[in-house]
Amino acid sequence: MGTPIKHRDTILLRKIGSRIRELRLQKGLSQIEFANRCDVELSTINRIELGKASPSLTLLFIMAKELKVTAAELITVN
Repeated sequence: MGTPIKHRDTILLRKIGSRIRELRLQKGLSQIEFANRCDVELSTINRIELGKASPSLTLLFIMAKELKVTAAELITVN
């Protein structure tokens, strides 16, 4: 039997959140600066980076644009 879907989802969200955080820090942006640029609450960015929330498809593309990467680069994880 494989890993339960919920557990796999949690692992994936954490990896994506970590990737977003890594790229944000590479650009020298604080969470609040990034949240403002993406027009979302600070808590939204925080929850996404911690893997506790999944960004909508629209927000994923906004985040990619603000980080000057493709959406695929945001969700490419090891």
